[in-house]
Amino acid sequence: MTAPDLFEAALITRSKSSLPVRFVPLLAGLIALTAYLLTLPPGLTWDLGGADGGELATAVYTLGLVHSPGYPSYLLLAQIARLLPFASFAQRLNAFSALCAAAAVLTLSAVLAGHLRTEPAETAGRPGGGAYLAGGLAGLLFGLCEVVWTQAIIVEVYALAALFCAGLIGLALWTERAPAAGPYTRRLVLFGLIAGIGMGSHYMMVFAGMFAALYLLLSGPRRLLRASSLLAIPAFAAGLSVFAYLPLRAGAVPLSNWGNPDTLSRFWGEISVAVYRGRVDITLIPERILPLVRCVVDQLSVPGTALALLGLIGWRREHKPLLTAALVTAALNLAFTASYYSVDTLPYIYPTLILLALAAGSAVYRLVCVWLPAEVHSGPALRGLAYAALTAAVCAPLLVRGVPIVSQATIEADTTSRRMIELLPAGSLIISNEDRLTFALRYAAAVSVPRPDVVPIDARLLKFEWFRQDIVRGWPHLGLSTDEAAPDDFDAARLLALIPPDVPVFFTYPAEIAPGYRLDAIEGGLLYRVAERPDSGS
Repeated sequence: MTAPDLFEAALITRSKSSLPVRFVPLLAGLIALTAYLLTLPPGLTWDLGGADGGELATAVYTLGLVHSPGYPSYLLLAQIARLLPFASFAQRLNAFSALCAAAAVLTLSAVLAGHLRTEPAETAGRPGGGAYLAGGLAGLLFGLCEVVWTQAIIVEVYALAALFCAGLIGLALWTERAPAAGPYTRRLVLFGLIAGIGMGSHYMMVFAGMFAALYLLLSGPRRLLRASSLLAIPAFAAGLSVFAYLPLRAGAVPLSNWGNPDTLSRFWGEISVAVYRGRVDITLIPERILPLVRCVVDQLSVPGTALALLGLIGWRREHKPLLTAALVTAALNLAFTASYYSVDTLPYIYPTLILLALAAGSAVYRLVCVWLPAEVHSGPALRGLAYAALTAAVCAPLLVRGVPIVSQATIEADTTSRRMIELLPAGSLIISNEDRLTFALRYAAAVSVPRPDVVPIDARLLKFEWFRQDIVRGWPHLGLSTDEAAPDDFDAARLLALIPPDVPVFFTYPAEIAPGYRLDAIEGGLLYRVAERPDSGS
């Protein structure tokens, strides 16, 4: 192609969609990022579902391990937080979550814009900028959902998982649009690789993969079932190699070493989430599915939900494979979330929210560029006004709902744990019995204070052999031997009976240990010091 031909092609492209409009997905991401940063807690928080924040922050800082399935992609990618030149480490990880969630908004916006630009309305000469504006609305609809916003400003894995999930759904749509066998296969291989890496952020990627498989199968079974498509399998396996981080770092950081996956059986136990299998109970689905559906409506707001339903109706007429794949994926995603017995499962519905946001954006595009009178969608000013009105109708309820909730986040986790650790004498053992406080104490002792001489443990984890051996290896001043820590009935009373009497021991709660022990409250009940032990005389 000659230079004049290229110039002419550029002019045609620019006439179909002006350059500023192409930046709408980026603008949507920046708007979301601004909202997140303005409401970002300045440290570690227990609010908004941040109970695991201390564990994750400690593991990122020390290159340790966390609870099943290990989340290696998060632990590795969150190392970016080390590069941020401001604030505490926890606040930097909060900012990392914000960046990931904003990138998810940008990705979702770009995905829908790319999809809509292949619509018949575009090829018929409709204004190309409408696809980008609709994409921006879809991205903001997802990014301002309460369950997305709250996880975008704390130390958690879900913002990164949202980015991977949005990317995978977008890759599925992009793969289907491949013009020939070669690009189709290459895009499928890329999907497999990113899906494998995404599994290291959260297993909700299973639902993104489910959507992709069903959508591609329904859209063109012959293309998907070609032998070359099998190349996606080794690509997926290559992505899963991120889980090698777990055995490579097993035992490296005492107490930040969940499951100590240094053997094949322990490694499998971690990645197969063996400890949580009992939480799935399908008998819970009938009683929990309707409240969960109502929760989805609350997350999207009534206008957002109405647009999503309108978009699904539009898909029924023009994109039946997309509709079928979306509905099946959403149904299974919601059913699994309803069956999982835990208090923090709401972010598991991200795949459903992403698909519904895409449907809502599609509805907005059809409303403005297809169904409204020609004088509206042909005039830039009227078209922009229509998009602005719909965006305000969708986003205003989300802001009204979200801002008061995210503004309540405090850094009590930071201040309380720091105060406790700073009060302890040298070489102290501090025992708690709840996740959020245990994790916050570890973060304070390892990162924010720090106090490597202090041993923060959770009494409930003493039943795990790997946890007891970590105590033996990590703090020899406690005088424990491997054999002494071996019994499975090991508990706090046995631990106190074995350690030297000169080791200061504190509880975070008024524990009932055994006859002969006396606990004295200090700092108004902030801590309880073991003041007397059997036969110790002190």
